[in-house]
Amino acid sequence: FKCVLVGHGAAGKTTFLKWHLQQGREPIDLRYIPTLGVEVQPLAFRMSGGGSIRFNCWDCAGQEKLSGLRDGYFIGAQCGIVFFDVTDPASYEQVGRLIADVRRVAGHAAPIVVVGSKTERPDRQVLVDESLYERMRELGVLAPDGHQGYCDVSAVADVNMTEPFEELARRLTGDADLSL
Repeated sequence: FKCVLVGHGAAGKTTFLKWHLQQGREPIDLRYIPTLGVEVQPLAFRMSGGGSIRFNCWDCAGQEKLSGLRDGYFIGAQCGIVFFDVTDPASYEQVGRLIADVRRVAGHAAPIVVVGSKTERPDRQVLVDESLYERMRELGVLAPDGHQGYCDVSAVADVNMTEPFEELARRLTGDADLSL
């Protein structure tokens, strides 16, 4: 499945992808090096009950000056993960626009999961509360079967790193009990 990773610059997309490529075995390099354009990496997961699923992850540049390129990267996307940095309210404010951009090109049927990254940091400003879930409902990312369309992650603390892909796999396969 083609999966686009989008979000504000420095929202944690590349670090999230690197964690998966290293399978959490190596320390994460936290230096910020902006992605130029897009980087594509395949990630394969074993599914409960046998079989595997592969996501071709398109890590899209988050800098506003490169936003004109994004639509081309979204063509053919079957799902997406929209990132924001929980310590940066401005990145959270971009979530609705990014979801609309992905849906405009990929279609409304493509499932999207929203991820709040860097949750290990003590200076968190965007809290997980009812207002966050209300916004996720308004944006149409919460799954109708009761599964979440939002999750907190931390590559540094190794928290919920497979959850976004697990939720996408459930929606793409129609198997609400699937786990990775």
